Amino acid sequence: MANEVELKLALPAVLAAKVADLPWMQKMRHGSESRERFDSVYFDTPKFKLRNNGVSIRVRRSGTQRVQTIKTLDASAQGRGEWERPISGNRPVLKFARGTPLEPLVTKKMRRQLRP
Repeated sequence: MANEVELKLALPAVLAAKVADLPWMQKMRHGSESRERFDSVYFDTPKFKLRNNGVSIRVRRSGTQRVQTIKTLDASAQGRGEWERPISGNRPVLKFARGTPLEPLVTKKMRRQLRP
């Protein structure tokens, strides 16, 4: 099974173009590389109900495709859990929380308060 390295950087665009040429990045390369532009928006309530319960939900856009991801950090050795579903809009579809750790947190109040 192949391993994927996801590198997230927050830096000015003029510097981002130079990252691939850094010596430590060159050492990390194994095989071919791919680049994609993603726009990710994470959602939570003003009081961070999701984060405080170890859960996050995001909508990621790549071109015309959108994917909703619910993530949790499992306290066991299993690590992070992720549940992904394609969606059509820019807001989370909370019916897809069924069967995930987000499900018990979905209430009418949470739905009203959920913000990017």
